[in-house]
Amino acid sequence: KYLIKGKPCYVARELYKPKETIELVKNAGGIAILAHPIYISRDRKELMSLLTELKEYGLDGAECRYSEYDDEYTELIDGSCDELGLIKSGGSDFHGANKPDIALGSGLGDLQVPYEYLKVIKNQRSRLCSTR
Repeated sequence: KYLIKGKPCYVARELYKPKETIELVKNAGGIAILAHPIYISRDRKELMSLLTELKEYGLDGAECRYSEYDDEYTELIDGSCDELGLIKSGGSDFHGANKPDIALGSGLGDLQVPYEYLKVIKNQRSRLCSTR
């Protein structure tokens, strides 16, 4: 009624290049995490190339636990983050009524995001805050 193209409250989405996006996140005091890399590539070489490039721009980490990952992809992204020294994160992809099959904090199936991920992210955030 209001938010789709042509309706009264529609605002066109602004698109940014990866480097600009990472800079915006970092300048706002955030941790830059690549969400859903599975939708970008399942190929190890391609994924490593992308993560390496994004790390040069300031990327802090990547989503290593996600409802859509199979065990093979989880191992691929975990290993890539380990190899590049990137933070690991995870998420349920909860979006409320837009994705009614996904519960807040649990995702689909048996998704489990290790608490250790949050501790590392909080530690990184604390270091950033102390240098500002």
